[in-house]
Amino acid sequence: MVAIKQMHAQGLSVWMITGDNRRAAEAIAAQVGIPTEHVLAEVLPEDKANQVKCLHAQCLVVTF
Repeated sequence: MVAIKQMHAQGLSVWMITGDNRRAAEAIAAQVGIPTEHVLAEVLPEDKANQVKCLHAQCLVVTF
């Protein structure tokens, strides 16, 4: 949670890509300070790379 607060303080946008169901993912995101609109839930492992490409297409820089 501290790391996410530090990223927000630096002006970074934090996203979560997870295979967890939406309800669980949003609950965890809320606990750590990630907005629900930045949660990509129920993503299969083989689709995660495509989700990263979609974020790149929005001119977002993605790190892991």
